[in-house]
Amino acid sequence: MSINIRRKYNHKSSASNLLDRFAAMIQTDSKHVWIQIAGNLITLKVKPEQARWWSPELNLRIESEDDTTVLYELVGPNPGTFTFAMFSLLLGAVVFIAALIMMLAQIQLGLSSTLAIIGTLASVVTIISVLLILALGRWKAKEQVKSLRDFAAKIMGPS
Repeated sequence: MSINIRRKYNHKSSASNLLDRFAAMIQTDSKHVWIQIAGNLITLKVKPEQARWWSPELNLRIESEDDTTVLYELVGPNPGTFTFAMFSLLLGAVVFIAALIMMLAQIQLGLSSTLAIIGTLASVVTIISVLLILALGRWKAKEQVKSLRDFAAKIMGPS
């Protein structure tokens, strides 16, 4: 089920040669992949027509180390999706802590803690739902991750 999000590769070609190969692919019209190059960082994304909320991004950082070209790969989710998910998790955690404190205070005072219990349960459901949705997205993104890696491997050639 898992997607290995970080990998490191050694390559025979020089860093500038690899960057030139990716730059040449920008000029051609790829059906599925959008390429962006900034310095020694190459970002591969699924084209907007085929992108979904779970669509990944593949980042390749090309470095020259000890007369060897090293590629560092990082696969991650769409930044908008990731930001919204982290906001939802943080909000759920804050509401959980606040409702739990409120519930404990009301129990100590002998007051009805129904609202605090509902808030605690709602926040737990929110956190679990967001985590399940993220797991579903990671599972659904497997094919797109594979296609991005295959596309990058085709450009880089044999390593």
